[in-house]
Amino acid sequence: MESLGLDLKLLIAQIVNFGILFIVLKKVLYKPIFKILDDRSKKISESLENSKKAEEALAKIAEKEVKILKIAKEKANQEKEEIIHFAQEEKQKIIDEAKLTAQREVKRGLEVIRANEVKSSARLREEFLNEAVERLIKKLAKSGSKSLLDQILK
Repeated sequence: MESLGLDLKLLIAQIVNFGILFIVLKKVLYKPIFKILDDRSKKISESLENSKKAEEALAKIAEKEVKILKIAKEKANQEKEEIIHFAQEEKQKIIDEAKLTAQREVKRGLEVIRANEVKSSARLREEFLNEAVERLIKKLAKSGSKSLLDQILK
């Protein structure tokens, strides 16, 4: 081997040195590095799984939120319709009560008018009769029929 320019002792020493270095590096350096890399890889895969689970949970929450909002809108619309219906019923009751009150007031007003009409009619009749009697008395007094006038006054 010397003809090739290689020293056999040196070559064996370098192979032994390389073997020792390889064993030392394998036990001291490669195992911890590979362990760190494996741990990091596991943490990354766990993080990805957790991220997927979080996304799924978020999607479920979003679906529930949409359902809850839909139910709330339906309830609100139903309550709105009930309130409108109740308000319309109350409106109709108030209108009916107002009509009844107005009819009573009109009836009462008509009764007052009729009573006043009867009173006025009686007063006019009385005034007319008094006027007629006075004129008759004046005519009789002018005509000189005292006996007829005395009989009427009795």
